[in-house]
Amino acid sequence: MPEYFVETPGRAGLSAMQTGETITFEHGMIDAKEWCEKALMALSSLWRSEVKKHHAWRTSESIQFNKNGDAKSSKEYFPTATFHAIAAFGECGIWDFNVPYKKEDQLIETPDLRVPNVINFSAYDEVLAALVGQTAGRSGRSKNNWVKLVIGNSSHSPKNVAGKGTGGAKVRSSIPESGSQYQPRQALVIGRLFHALRILIARTIREIDELKDSLAQAEKNKLKVEARKKHEEKIKSLELLLVKARSGLPDATDYLCGIVRRNSIRRSSRAGKTASEQANPDGIATAAELADSPLISPFILLQVATGVIERDAILKLLQAGMDKADALEAEIGELREVLAQYFIREVDRLMSRRQIPLYPHYDAASLAFSTHGRVLMDAAFRAEPLFRACVQAVVADQNPDGTWPVGRSATFDDTGTSIQQPSVSVALSLAECVFSRKLLIRNQPDEIGLLKIGAEALRRTGQYLVHSFNLKCGCDETCSGWVSDRVRWPSVSEAWITAMAARFFHLLWLTDRACTRDARLSKYSVRVPKAYRQQHGGGQATTSGGVADSDITNKWRREVVEPDSAVKPAGEIEKSILRPIQKQFKRGGYFLRPEKNGVSFIIYGPPGSGKTYFVETFADILGWPLVTLNPGHFIREGLEFIEAVSSKIFEDLMHLEHAVIFFDECDELFRMRGGDSGNGARNILSFATASMLPKLQNLHDARQVVFFLGTNYLANVDDAIRRSGRFDKLLLFDRPDVTARKQIIEDTYKNEK
Repeated sequence: MPEYFVETPGRAGLSAMQTGETITFEHGMIDAKEWCEKALMALSSLWRSEVKKHHAWRTSESIQFNKNGDAKSSKEYFPTATFHAIAAFGECGIWDFNVPYKKEDQLIETPDLRVPNVINFSAYDEVLAALVGQTAGRSGRSKNNWVKLVIGNSSHSPKNVAGKGTGGAKVRSSIPESGSQYQPRQALVIGRLFHALRILIARTIREIDELKDSLAQAEKNKLKVEARKKHEEKIKSLELLLVKARSGLPDATDYLCGIVRRNSIRRSSRAGKTASEQANPDGIATAAELADSPLISPFILLQVATGVIERDAILKLLQAGMDKADALEAEIGELREVLAQYFIREVDRLMSRRQIPLYPHYDAASLAFSTHGRVLMDAAFRAEPLFRACVQAVVADQNPDGTWPVGRSATFDDTGTSIQQPSVSVALSLAECVFSRKLLIRNQPDEIGLLKIGAEALRRTGQYLVHSFNLKCGCDETCSGWVSDRVRWPSVSEAWITAMAARFFHLLWLTDRACTRDARLSKYSVRVPKAYRQQHGGGQATTSGGVADSDITNKWRREVVEPDSAVKPAGEIEKSILRPIQKQFKRGGYFLRPEKNGVSFIIYGPPGSGKTYFVETFADILGWPLVTLNPGHFIREGLEFIEAVSSKIFEDLMHLEHAVIFFDECDELFRMRGGDSGNGARNILSFATASMLPKLQNLHDARQVVFFLGTNYLANVDDAIRRSGRFDKLLLFDRPDVTARKQIIEDTYKNEK
């Protein structure tokens, strides 16, 4: 057990604001992947049907999800904590299609993560069925109000909406209709609801597509009648879940808008009304009204912005929309504009206040939430210098122990009740601001530089979470996790904090991988994708490449002319690499892997036939950086050190991901052994062939990059190099045949009259 793995949080686990002392951590880099797995394991122990009252979730309200209509078979979940758990499991890939739960081993294993000791786990469709299958009790008067039940039973709802209080009162059958008084604090449940619903819907649609593909190929795969029937029934049940999920979108949208309507953000009915409120008391508040309300904080409105963005994603997934003339749709449009204006206002105001030393109305937490909200509402903000300045300010204002000072709190009653803004939520906002999926795929020096700035603060927060981990909870020794640093309950773990810790460690792990990849690429001359060169060279990008456009196969056909209508090397690349990667991209994975037989290729043909252009275009279409290696890289320290240098080069290549490697003019390194070199003397470089064999094999088996060997003379390449497992296929790239020449001429002069 590591020395920092403590059972109860000591003083090193408390923030400097609480202890009055400055704390720093001396430990080195943490294993973010390992801690992500621990966080998911802890979350699974908290989020299960056996959880009872007076446990670690005692601050959340319980709600019965009864998918069968039988009270005895119902499972007990908690709205806000459950939505955070769904987000964690979804973003970490636990619910991917090919990741089953091995109950006998109590194990969940993904291609990248391994989560042991999972005693009980719910499949995604079970959770979605329980979520959308709720009704308002035995009366049956409200059949499609599952959204109102979820929000009404949350502890963040006002007393006239909450269906179950802290005393355990039963859920009321009369659910308030749209237009009733809402509270801004409901944003904490409605924003997470949209996030969780998007994850579950996306996962459902992926499985439906997979099942339909299986049915379409039923005869080819010789699928049995029983299996076909099972697939058809599963598709029907999943499609029914999608219908029920969509039925709740109007109610959920109404709640989302209701949170920031003028009659919701007023302190009390005795407060004076503004001219705007008198004119339209039920309308969306302006950015100025939101900024001046004591019920509103950037943390609250960040949840609203999350709900708006996730709602758009849900409608896109369902390929549906609401009536443009519908009042709610018009109100959502107004809400987007108000949120954008609010976050612009808050970022400017907080950055200005930061210039005044010890100014009491500035806090870094609100700046982090406001910056994140502005990025959500306007992605172009990430390219502005002000965005970099905001990130630097949030990082600079972090406590030495990895936490952040307590931010601005929104109070909701005379007792001073407020919403927690834990440091892990600040770190999560910072991580989502500086990290993007494309940093794992493209080579973008300006954005990776900003990521490195944020990474230092993220690692300090990671150290804090490592030190404050509760190995055992006081109520149940089988549970572990984290508690908010704002309350520091002894020996207590909270599911929502543990879920955010899992998401945070996952993003930290991805951040470390992106930084490691960049460090390895910086050692070589890298050709960046075409789209990035055009964008940063002052030109307009004509091809998005990789991340922005998933339709890479069509782009490949447009950009590359098949040089040989019989051999079809371009078609082989499309089938072996581009189609599988495009399929993975549409599934939303962070890591795109070529198929086992589509990792490496020997491309051969006469000089000037376009081999190099072929490889460069392939890298541009994928949006991956191209690393070209020639004999000079291997003999830079002299022939006697060629083995040591090649070992260092392949070590770097083994740490790369989403890259194309081109061994150009490296014939001598892979020369046929046992024969003459042509003049009776064996070239000294050919002795490197034997050492290359295991290195190529390891690089191939890792399946993290695609690599090519370009040669003019295939006969000179050693047989052991050419065999399957090191290089999967041989691609003849000869001079264009008649068909290819005709296509090239037509493409060249297609704009000519």
